Amino acid sequence: MGIADKIKEILGIQKYDLTTIEGIRAIPIPKKKKKYQNHDIRKDIEYILQRKATEYKRAGQMDLAIECLKKSNEIMPYSAYMYMASDYYRLVDFLKKARRFDEARVEKAKLDLMFNANGLRNDDANRIRKTPQQLAREFGTDLVEMDEHPCTCGECAKYQGRVFSLSGKSTKFPKIPDAFFIYGGIHEGCSHSFFPYFDGESKPTYHRNIVEYSNRPFVDNRTKAQKAEYEQAVEAAAEETKDRENYEWCWEYLGDIAPKSFSGYRRMKNSNSANFQKLCKAALEKGRDIQ
Repeated sequence: MGIADKIKEILGIQKYDLTTIEGIRAIPIPKKKKKYQNHDIRKDIEYILQRKATEYKRAGQMDLAIECLKKSNEIMPYSAYMYMASDYYRLVDFLKKARRFDEARVEKAKLDLMFNANGLRNDDANRIRKTPQQLAREFGTDLVEMDEHPCTCGECAKYQGRVFSLSGKSTKFPKIPDAFFIYGGIHEGCSHSFFPYFDGESKPTYHRNIVEYSNRPFVDNRTKAQKAEYEQAVEAAAEETKDRENYEWCWEYLGDIAPKSFSGYRRMKNSNSANFQKLCKAALEKGRDIQ
């Protein structure tokens, strides 16, 4: 079953024309944000547009794929579902793939202003920035448990795995750091999650004596091996970021001699193949050292 048939199955009728640029551009933008409701996200037009964009890309119809993502980006801010930055930045990736680099830079500049380091839209982040009392009412408890990652930074290691009091009024658990109400985590870009905890009812996820563990000194308790693993992860992420920048430069300025995918670029780089050496030479002639 093709995507068009799937749309008919989900919506019951072919409500929009997704086969032409004009038809996609004619899809109306909502006037206000939808209220959250438990429903099938696959029925939402922005989700359908994202799926359709993937199909058009596979078929080599990049102009239609890009129009789908442009329209989806216009509609997603009004969705009841909170889309992440990666959903919006697909448009930038597709524009680069189509070698529409100037447009890609313009769209990226717009999106860079829209999102915080946690990948949330700034207006969404402001909406979820609530007082301890508001959060406690929503959670049904003043307590939250922070999840625990085996590979984490030294700052998060001081806090993870504990139960915290949102208000600081608990006599058993420490008050959650103020940064939580700014970033939704221990620091900007924090990847940890927090879950409602009900004292006497919830079973601690990570530590049996949760009261004792939650009140331990706020020190980095990672082992030497865990610290090394984290440093290696940071270095690997930095290397991947640099590789991606170099690959995108090659894709824009070296034309057909650049590999068609980032994964292909990394393979040839890691193996230091003859083709990679040719690529390095061509890049250096244009003033870029990718070695």
